[in-house]
Amino acid sequence: MKKLTLTLVLLLVGVVSFAQTSANPWQISLGVTMPSINSDIAVRGTTVSSSDLSPAIGGPSAALYRKVFKGLSIGGQVALGTSSNDAGSDYEFFSMHAGLKYGFNIDEKLSPYVKAGVYGSTSLQDGTDSGSKFTDYSNFGAVGIDYAFGDKMGAFVEYSIGKINENPEVNYGVLALGVSYDFGVGDTDK
Repeated sequence: MKKLTLTLVLLLVGVVSFAQTSANPWQISLGVTMPSINSDIAVRGTTVSSSDLSPAIGGPSAALYRKVFKGLSIGGQVALGTSSNDAGSDYEFFSMHAGLKYGFNIDEKLSPYVKAGVYGSTSLQDGTDSGSKFTDYSNFGAVGIDYAFGDKMGAFVEYSIGKINENPEVNYGVLALGVSYDFGVGDTDK
């Protein structure tokens, strides 16, 4: 199954690399995140209730997507952040995924979108050696809104949900907001 998925991803990347036009630019986004843990964390024989954890604004997020066809884009994203409980334990959050993005009303000032990705890496660590490990199979889904300031600059707000699949198995959400910049050159070789 992994070989089939890898083959499909490589094929899609190959097709995308030959689809360069001015109508299909690159978009880079930078922002801040606020991760929330949506399920209890069971590690080393103890359980931390998700209701005892509070997210903190801080960790950066970055994304790079390339428009492929109309509203469809392919790319990747990274998010960092922290959640802490009343006992003073900080849980460091890291997420990295490849994904697909589909924007609605992409030629308008306000464009809602959806994202989805699989086979990413997500971790949640509490500062000790026996915290969670990276996993090669974490999934996410997201909804968001892009707001265009002009032809190139914009702002976004996005909420994604995902799941860490092992040690510990945890559901999470990430609120991200920031700015985006569209760039790219036209088809110079015709």
